[in-house]
Amino acid sequence: RKDIAAKDLLAIIKASSITFRPLLLLGINAGIGNLDLAEMKLSELPDLDAPEVWIDLPRGKTGTDRRFVLWPETVSAIRKYLAARPGPAGLSNVDRLFLTRQGLAWVRTRAKDRQDAITGAFTRYRIAAKVDRGTFYDLRRTFQTVAADTLDFPAVQHIMGHAKRANDMSAQYTQHIPDERIRKVCNHVRQWLYGADDVK
Repeated sequence: RKDIAAKDLLAIIKASSITFRPLLLLGINAGIGNLDLAEMKLSELPDLDAPEVWIDLPRGKTGTDRRFVLWPETVSAIRKYLAARPGPAGLSNVDRLFLTRQGLAWVRTRAKDRQDAITGAFTRYRIAAKVDRGTFYDLRRTFQTVAADTLDFPAVQHIMGHAKRANDMSAQYTQHIPDERIRKVCNHVRQWLYGADDVK
């Protein structure tokens, strides 16, 4: 199995830095992968003081629409990070939401070479938390595994940005996923992780 147990994930989150914690929480809050996190824009960040914070983030790999609601814990982690956000290293990083301590993109691609600092940071914090196994991308697997308990597979796929298969007529005919269903899926995963009793 490649999903991560709730107690192990909580230990990794606790061991993580202010700079890395929002990435972890977004990874489990909505199953966002490494590259999409690295390419999120500061200018597109919604109002964190809103009663509910929603993000529309088309998946880079597929261009598929994706929408999700942030947990209070995720909003708090982003706020703390923004208060200590490193200065960007170079113009290409000015509008990048998440930066490493050196002000660089977490994932950097040149020609066929890809440097992924998210993977390395996750491993360091996992080891610090004394968790035996797991990769950052396993957060995406964990999100889908837990979210599937809601049995609302179209909403889960929408949150994760899965592309519709050409032969999946049900997916082709579905034109809209209401926010109520998206909220239910995201909050189910939050309840799994935190045992939160304020989940609606």
